[in-house]
Amino acid sequence: MQILPLHPLLAAEIRDFSLDQFEESDWTQIIESLKKYSVLVFRNQEIDNEAQIRFSERLGPLETTKVGTEGAGTKLVFLSNMNSKGELLPVTSRAILNNRANQLWHSDSSFKTVPARATVLRAVKIPPEQGDSRLFKFTHQN
Repeated sequence: MQILPLHPLLAAEIRDFSLDQFEESDWTQIIESLKKYSVLVFRNQEIDNEAQIRFSERLGPLETTKVGTEGAGTKLVFLSNMNSKGELLPVTSRAILNNRANQLWHSDSSFKTVPARATVLRAVKIPPEQGDSRLFKFTHQN
């Protein structure tokens, strides 16, 4: 496993590491890197919802997604700017308006008595260019 700092103060890329198959010694390095860099990037991971949950649970108990949120009652939150047909949502849709509000300021679970330790964000569909996010799934740890 390689840990490549992306900036001197924040973020590191973790290379040669599989989110669904790793040794306990690797996990110790992941936790230390999370403490040091706050943001960790794992590129080109082929994982499904269950593998994401298994990895996330290693960080602590997961929150259950609240009613009214896509993924309610599960350990995943689904964020998207696409409809069920794979078409971009109109800029006036509720989902797009909520996503825009989150861009102004957002902190996951900071209002809770025990705030989230981390958020694990996974891009499910990435556009070939422009970089606008299409669909993300994430979990919060208490």
